[in-house]
Order: sequence, then C-alpha cells, then structure tokens
Amino acid sequence: TYDGQKKYQLRKNYWFPHQFGAIVSTTTAAGLQIAKLEDFPHSIREVEYDIFVGRSAQLPMSSLLQARKL
Repeated sequence: TYDGQKKYQLRKNYWFPHQFGAIVSTTTAAGLQIAKLEDFPHSIREVEYDIFVGRSAQLPMSSLLQARKL
C-alpha cells in the first residue's frame, strides 16, 4: 500500500476479483476437499490493518481457503 512515507519501485501488478462462491464451487468441482476456510476482519493488502479491528460492522475483508487433493 502507499502511505506517502516511502518510495517504491514500480512493478507490474495483477488483480483478479472473483466471487467467493465461485472460488469454493470451482475448488470442489476440481475434486479438491476443503480442509480449512476462514474469514478475517482485516485486509491482507493493508499495512496497518488494525484500523479495522473492533468496528461495529465487521465484514470479512480477506479469506483463507486451504484445499487438498482427494
């Protein structure tokens, strides 16, 4: 993230927004078993994610999906 304090070398970035349901459905359709599924109240892209902790509306801002081959 950019906070105005540091200078960063520009790099090519890619961003792929996918619906969470599509990710889970595709995972199981590929024959994988979901081993772990967690939601987190912070963004994995934010350096100072603690600004989101304790908010009255705590929507998931990042998720972890772990799957294994059957």
